[in-house]
Amino acid sequence: MQERHVNEKPSKYLSGAEPDPRIQPPFHNTRGAGEKRSDVSRAVAAADSQAMPYVVGESTRMREIYTIIRKAAPWDANVCIEGENGTGKELVARAVHFSGPRRDHPFVTLDCSTIAEGLIESHLFGHVKGAFTGAVSSRQGVFAQGHTGTVFIDEITELAPHLQAKLLRVIQTGEFVMVGGSQPQRVNVRIITATNRDLRQAVAKGVFREDLYFRIAVVHIAIPPLRERRKDIPLLVAHFLREFMATGHRKDIRGLTSRAMTALVNYAWPGNVRQLKNWIEQALVLADGDLIDLEHFPSLTRESSDIMQAPTPLAPLGLRLEELERWYVLETLRRADGNRTKAARQLGISLRGLQYKLRRYGTTTSTTPNEPDVSGGASTSGVSMLRQWQGRSDASMNG
Repeated sequence: MQERHVNEKPSKYLSGAEPDPRIQPPFHNTRGAGEKRSDVSRAVAAADSQAMPYVVGESTRMREIYTIIRKAAPWDANVCIEGENGTGKELVARAVHFSGPRRDHPFVTLDCSTIAEGLIESHLFGHVKGAFTGAVSSRQGVFAQGHTGTVFIDEITELAPHLQAKLLRVIQTGEFVMVGGSQPQRVNVRIITATNRDLRQAVAKGVFREDLYFRIAVVHIAIPPLRERRKDIPLLVAHFLREFMATGHRKDIRGLTSRAMTALVNYAWPGNVRQLKNWIEQALVLADGDLIDLEHFPSLTRESSDIMQAPTPLAPLGLRLEELERWYVLETLRRADGNRTKAARQLGISLRGLQYKLRRYGTTTSTTPNEPDVSGGASTSGVSMLRQWQGRSDASMNG
């Protein structure tokens, strides 16, 4: 369906509610299936409660998006969302709508890229009976359906010039005319648009009206691709497991092995969040036991094969979000033999960013001969530091 009318809120991507107790987070420890599950559930719920509804992520760029959503939601200003395919543009649009005063009114979507050019006008504005061959009855468009609510127009750059002009008129006058009709109809909607292209470049090339751009992009949101926010992947995995298992999929999966998570975090994700979601569903189908491992992701490409083949210890259960991050950073550094440049590349962050994290953790690591220690402080083995930290973590959980 290219056009959808939503009257009820969809299930939230992350909410403050307690997660389903049957679902475990994406890391697993071999110390026991039931050990410290309540601690883990509380940790995951705490992370969930900090996130914006419908959108998952704790990275800096996603937090910036949450701030924009919160500021824009109470107002009727038009919003333009840019991002690659699969990054979750519609989810951000839903977050804006359902966080604002129109939340109890319609949220109607139209994907221009899936509709023949000659039919887009009818989908936008509707048509009267006999307007064209096959118009055996009148039909409302998304503007009439979305009256008092929000109209989300995806792939706005697919609009032909004459439709761009008509959309501009709707924004300026609050009126539209159905195809084949003659009487203007009043409409009260908030317009949210999205595109996988750079609209400013489209304006510069003359394929998109500049005056329309300024009217639809009062608030601009740029969603980063998944490869630029790898920190969010464990949260996304946990969410998708929870979502699928709550809607009828098998319910005995406790999570992912650490090496499976490492492979997912290091993958390039050309299809972004949508691809990750599909792969998690595939893994749920293929998993034989109660853990998802590398073999359950057959679509992983050769670029992650070196990560897939390397045995990796399992992360401790019962860790807070920041503790999981620390464990993952130190474990990646250990597997890189203390080479910070290699570890930073695998983590998807800059070398300076890794050095900052190590200083924050209160440690530096052994270096390779060609990589002098520039982080400051005494040098400590990454392996021994990881073991010391895990020991303290285990003691705190058992205490």
